[in-house]
Amino acid sequence: MIFKEFNPNKHDTRKVAELIYSVDYRTNLKVFRSKERAVLAIETLLLSEKNNYNEKKSEDYIIDLNHHNNQKNIANINNDQKYNANNNSIKKTNNHNKSNYNNKYNDRENNKNINNKSVNNKYLDNKDKNNNNNNNNKSVNNKDLDNKDKNNKNINSNNLNNNYKFYIILDENDFDDEEDIIGIISLVKGKKGSLLKDILVTLKNLNLLDSLRFSFIYILDYFVLAKTLPDDIYLAEIAIDKSQRGKGMGTEILNIIIEAARKKRFKRVVLDAEFNNKGAIKLYKSLGFEIFDKKSIKLFKKERGMYNMEYVL
Repeated sequence: MIFKEFNPNKHDTRKVAELIYSVDYRTNLKVFRSKERAVLAIETLLLSEKNNYNEKKSEDYIIDLNHHNNQKNIANINNDQKYNANNNSIKKTNNHNKSNYNNKYNDRENNKNINNKSVNNKYLDNKDKNNNNNNNNKSVNNKDLDNKDKNNKNINSNNLNNNYKFYIILDENDFDDEEDIIGIISLVKGKKGSLLKDILVTLKNLNLLDSLRFSFIYILDYFVLAKTLPDDIYLAEIAIDKSQRGKGMGTEILNIIIEAARKKRFKRVVLDAEFNNKGAIKLYKSLGFEIFDKKSIKLFKKERGMYNMEYVL
């Protein structure tokens, strides 16, 4: 399999919309009352990103999923199993270094130490070591804090631009044909986007009725989908074309995501499974995922329930 970031200017938006629809077809059908209407609305949202797509930014990966190409016939992965992937396969980006993975588990003290070292280094570079003037110390510290604030703004901005990736899946034996899409996945790094932002996007790009339909689904999802932490990778969507099902692709994709996330030093891979999707739940459990929460909601006689599942890395 070959993973490529979805490009609305290049890839088959209709095929992708149909795959997105299949991820949660029960809810989509109940809300839209028609598969055709739902797929058309999804495709409209995909096409609305044409002018916003930046091919250069698409090279920045949350995790690179294509490192597995030299590891065909991947076995099911256990917690204690080591994965011998090529060390150069994970793409390094400026906005995804070790400092990106500071989190509430163990790095609060490290942050303090790093910041203190930054202040001391700037002070030593610009002032004589023997100069103990307190006023000069304050000046250096203030300048460093100002620079730190500016850098933090840039880091936060980059994270917002790159915390979500939507990939199409191509057959590695025929990857030159990018119209032959055999699956999709979408990944979110850390905390998910806001409900209000998602609703505003639909209001901007869809007619009022379809926008309300999507908003209703988003509200349901807000109450039942897993809450994520800054050092999580969240698998928001996974869909495989009907022609490719039964070949073990789901297992292989999940194994690839788990190992790529481990290499990037994330703490968990998180996903959701509907109560009645027994096949998916069985698959996730067989790979080591465990249920850590159970949520359900009922609005206007429409009920939605999810098992929130995690794979601890």
